[in-house]
Amino acid sequence: MMTNTINMIKKMFSLAAAMMMITAMMAYIPNAKATEELNVEASINEMAELINNARKNNGLSEVYVLPYLNEVAEVRAIETAIDYSHIRRNGFNFDSAVDTSVVDFTFAAENISAGNATAEETFAVWQSDENSIAKIMTENATHIGVGIVYDEESEYGYYWQTTVIATEQHFADEYIPGKSAEASSADGDITGDGIVNTYDYIALAGYITKTSRGISIDFTQEQLEKADCFSDGMITEADAKVMAGFLLGEYKSLPFVF
Repeated sequence: MMTNTINMIKKMFSLAAAMMMITAMMAYIPNAKATEELNVEASINEMAELINNARKNNGLSEVYVLPYLNEVAEVRAIETAIDYSHIRRNGFNFDSAVDTSVVDFTFAAENISAGNATAEETFAVWQSDENSIAKIMTENATHIGVGIVYDEESEYGYYWQTTVIATEQHFADEYIPGKSAEASSADGDITGDGIVNTYDYIALAGYITKTSRGISIDFTQEQLEKADCFSDGMITEADAKVMAGFLLGEYKSLPFVF
């Protein structure tokens, strides 16, 4: 009974958060003409590459861009154009913009900036600030979202936000900018980012666990083929063991062949 009540409360909070996001979007719409002049997708990917290059230079793993978090970041960028603060207009913290039923994060941070037109200029601002760069360099960070809005009638014109999170979840549409699309043909590369790493193992283990419990997992045919690391036409624990062996250096290539 208590569990059902808690789940109902969580759903109510998620619904309320979604409604507040929609309200914020409707209450403040950036100048349409000015927004068209900004290549949002290219700017998002450029910012993500700047962040990942900085992380790699500091011995840290790259973070994935998650389209859902880009949407969250855009909402927060719009909100900061109205009220430049880490606290939202409804009084909640910035991370309340993330629906935990979509992304169950264990850590969240945000950087905001206003007035600069390019990702490079904005990143330089964050890089020069000890608190901002510390968020970007969070060791266990796994995913980011980037939001940019522009309104020529606003005080600063450009508003940027980056959401940084840590989560154990895997997302089919996560990606690392700059990775070659052709490279995703590698066996074992379930996430399609051009490399075989622990994210692929997590995706594979999750698939095996959930399908064994009768839970449907939306893997494409290509993902199923890449997940067959044991090359036996089935997706089982044997595939997870082979991928683990590959990641540990026991196997030099995938799939494993007798």
